[in-house]
Amino acid sequence: MKTLYARLHNMSLRLKLASLFALLFAALALSLFIYLPQRFQQQALSVMLRSSYGVIDAACYGIAPALYFDDQQAIDGVIGQIMLNETLLDVQVYESSGALIGAGRKHNWDNSQHVHEDSAVGYFFEHGSLRITKDVIRDGEVLGRLSLCFDLEPLNRELVASRATIAVLSLLVFGVGVLLILLVGRLVTSRLQNIVEVSDAIARGDLTRRVSDDRQDELGHLAATFNEMVNSLQSANESLLLQTVELDIQLQQRLRAQQDAARVRDMLRDTIDSMPSPLVAVDPEGRIVLWNQMALVFAEMAEREIANTYVWDTLPLLAGQRDGITRALKVKCIEKFDRIANDTRGVVQYIDIIVYPLRGAAEGAVIRLDDVTEEVRMLELMAQTEKMMSVGGLAAGMAHEINNPLGIIMQSMQNIQRRIAPDLPKNAEAAREAGVTVEGISRYFDKREIQPLMQDILEAGKRAATIVTNMLNFSRHSSSGLLPTSVPDLLTKSVSLAANDYDLKKRYDFRHIEIVFEFDNNLPLVPCVETKIEQVLLNLLKNAAQAIGEHGSKGAPRIVCRAKREADYVRIEIEDNGPGMPEEVRRRVFEPFFTTKEVGTGTGLGLSVSYFIIQENHGGTLSVDSMPGAGTKFTIRLPLVHANQRAAEH
Repeated sequence: MKTLYARLHNMSLRLKLASLFALLFAALALSLFIYLPQRFQQQALSVMLRSSYGVIDAACYGIAPALYFDDQQAIDGVIGQIMLNETLLDVQVYESSGALIGAGRKHNWDNSQHVHEDSAVGYFFEHGSLRITKDVIRDGEVLGRLSLCFDLEPLNRELVASRATIAVLSLLVFGVGVLLILLVGRLVTSRLQNIVEVSDAIARGDLTRRVSDDRQDELGHLAATFNEMVNSLQSANESLLLQTVELDIQLQQRLRAQQDAARVRDMLRDTIDSMPSPLVAVDPEGRIVLWNQMALVFAEMAEREIANTYVWDTLPLLAGQRDGITRALKVKCIEKFDRIANDTRGVVQYIDIIVYPLRGAAEGAVIRLDDVTEEVRMLELMAQTEKMMSVGGLAAGMAHEINNPLGIIMQSMQNIQRRIAPDLPKNAEAAREAGVTVEGISRYFDKREIQPLMQDILEAGKRAATIVTNMLNFSRHSSSGLLPTSVPDLLTKSVSLAANDYDLKKRYDFRHIEIVFEFDNNLPLVPCVETKIEQVLLNLLKNAAQAIGEHGSKGAPRIVCRAKREADYVRIEIEDNGPGMPEEVRRRVFEPFFTTKEVGTGTGLGLSVSYFIIQENHGGTLSVDSMPGAGTKFTIRLPLVHANQRAAEH
């Protein structure tokens, strides 16, 4: 070992350099051959994962509506679109329960070993492929799961090709290194001889040598000379250099810390400002210390007005939840207040309030306000639809059962009136045989007021017959007879019919109400049963006129009839400036037999029948918006293509 060291120690500089550079280039070539394939494989897999997650994110977005509406045809259509991706081997769609409801695969791909019930979310590699599974989420609800299997064979081919390329590159690097060793060897020795001569000239000055080296090669002599020069300068500049370096390091650290803090602060501000819901942070006393732009819009205040104010004073909606917010701040528990009604802007909104206490070193809480008005309205509409469908069968049975005895009562009463009429000879003959006269019987009936009683029976029977007819209409579900119809013409005709229906007993006169028409230009024709839609419009117009007549209006009596295009629907609005209705009445207006009119003036079936005509017979929607003192607006949405017609086209 000592002999080898001595040989290396006394080796010429040129050989030392050649040996050193040979080792370096060999190590470099070997490192390239080992490191680059691994690095390339990692980067390729990373790119593959990012692109695959991009594909599955787009697929989840596309299939979410189909899962939400449980539309198998739409699910299969989306699967077909997804399978157009050349790198996909198969697609699997699961319900939220974990059951497989749709799948697709390439014709040359056997996925019998790749079907996973309730596949776990995430990614994993199997049989030369990459499988990614992700939840399909819409509005916070998990609708199911989507699983995609990507082919890794093209990636493997690229990796094999890259290994061959890297091997060639490593050999090329090593070859270039050998050439450089030969070239540098010649250049370095000649230049080192020049540096030695210059160093001797500098060393012969007043400077003394401080570094000694007993090696006999050129580098030893060069090191001794330059050490002496560096040491002579080091004593003068060492302290200044150290101070400069320390100051520079401190300055760089401070600038980096300030930049990081500013970046985090801007990101936090942009994050909370991007949230669609109002968001405020409060201290332990309930004072607002942080807010987003939606909170300013909700509170209708400027930033200088909202800072350091109590949250229940700035947002009156939270005044009723002050105790709950205080409790969340004290015990650090999450508090949630569902569907809090808010009518500060003249329109009823439903707000979910969630209080999240801070868990870190900071104290206080974050309060989020979510507008769930549409969700509440949708739940009300679903409940109303279920209620109507359950009552439909009962209404049909009741109508048929009532119709038979009602017919007997009305027919018998009509026969009684005919058999006491004085102008029929058979009545006079039968009266003489009984020893009386028809005139005497009539005088008796008049004296005892029997005729009005019989007339009342007939009127009551007719009214009951109307109720039976409405109940039968209520229970029917038919789309036959749908013809393209002009909505403006329907509204105009319905208003004309309503104008001929006025009665002082009902305390309204339609002719004294201002009617305003607001129609979009070039409205398309709507497939509908004209008489049915007229019945609905006439009922809504009469209800508006009766409400104005009985309870007055805000300003001159007025009814606005609107019609406009809304995507694949035509939207019809009947709006009045009458007294409006409270929330508890608005929720029940479409219930059968529910009425706010006096006994004998309303059956409670008008709006429920109208609801079924629009909802069931035409596939549209009928809704109402109203507040006390702010009038009432009924909205009808009729589809331009009926569901049966749409199904026939597909």
